[in-house]
Amino acid sequence: MTRTKSNHRRSPYTRRSVLQTLGSSILGLGCALVVSACNGASGAGPGGGPGGKAPGGRPGGRGKAEGDPLAVELTTLEPATIERHYRAAGTLEALRRAEIRPIRSGIILTLEAEVGDAVEADQVLARLDGRELSLQAKRDALTADNARRELDRLEQLEHAGAIAQEELDALRYELETAQAEAHLSRTQARTMTVRAPFAGTLVSRDVDVGNLASTSTTLFEIADLSAIELPLHLPEREAASVTLGAEVSIELVDDSHFTGRVIRRAPIVDPLTGTVEFLVRAEEFPSIAVPGAFVRVEVLLERHEDVPSLPLGAVFELEGQRYVYLLREGKARRTLVEVGLEGSERVEVLAGIDAGARVLVDAGGITEGMAVKGAGEPDPEPPEDADAGEDAKAEGGPPRSGGWGSRRKRP
Repeated sequence: MTRTKSNHRRSPYTRRSVLQTLGSSILGLGCALVVSACNGASGAGPGGGPGGKAPGGRPGGRGKAEGDPLAVELTTLEPATIERHYRAAGTLEALRRAEIRPIRSGIILTLEAEVGDAVEADQVLARLDGRELSLQAKRDALTADNARRELDRLEQLEHAGAIAQEELDALRYELETAQAEAHLSRTQARTMTVRAPFAGTLVSRDVDVGNLASTSTTLFEIADLSAIELPLHLPEREAASVTLGAEVSIELVDDSHFTGRVIRRAPIVDPLTGTVEFLVRAEEFPSIAVPGAFVRVEVLLERHEDVPSLPLGAVFELEGQRYVYLLREGKARRTLVEVGLEGSERVEVLAGIDAGARVLVDAGGITEGMAVKGAGEPDPEPPEDADAGEDAKAEGGPPRSGGWGSRRKRP
């Protein structure tokens, strides 16, 4: 009888070997968990070091990182003057300015001033070609003079009765007409000389000698720089606190400051922007404060003098209420306060804390009950009973029942 060889080999892993391997793995994992738990129980104090004692700290603590109090800056209520300002920006303007144009057209013959010159009122700035008008003025003056002489001659004949009264009246009318025309011609001739309308500084010139200047041609632009003005637009709510004469601090681009005063307030509120326009004027200012300069301003809205106050960072808001942290028995305690006017650096305190209470200057990062101390003050001494209990645990005191360090005896 012939045996047939099978093509399937017997697997080297039998069911018994697999079960043995799995059991060994489970046993090893269980031992590892037991050892880890024992190590955690023997050395896992709050300090995280062996034996529950952190280096450089009390037994069971984390030294400066957690166990010791946080050094903070403290303050008390102090009297201060608190101001509330509204900050805005704007552009300076001249007290007044004007574009100078000729009354009549003509060729520019001379320019008597240049940009940057300070001129007086009625000073000649330019002369236009007005020869035709000058000749006409001379002619009209001559006509008026002849009419005067003729009237004088006829008045002498009137006494002799050699001339009628009607003829004499007609000649007087001609004289008055000639005098009016002569005056008009002189006035027209004078308009060919361009003069400054007021005292100021020439800030621009747009023509040269020989140009034809019409009545729409701007020859010069003049500005009165004896004072500087600044239009401001304040929201309706803040505008209610601004009065005429209020001081306004103005800052230039080089960080220099000067002061102006509110001289005018618009009688209405702009319905499109909801703002009120104010006009600020300054009569003393630095040389770089010129029309067109960009400035930042602070408008004084409210001022409280000698009121109890705290630094602005000491007060924080929680659920719509204002609080501060007080240092009590080595802990930061949250305390409700009532505040008044808030300034840029300090805030007025109306109620909630006593005058001698020690307040944390900066409430950022502080939580209720956190261990804190004043900056530069020594650490507070821990209670004696607490230190004794921690030392006993560190020296191997009686283990807790039910833990890994004890084993119950079977009955």
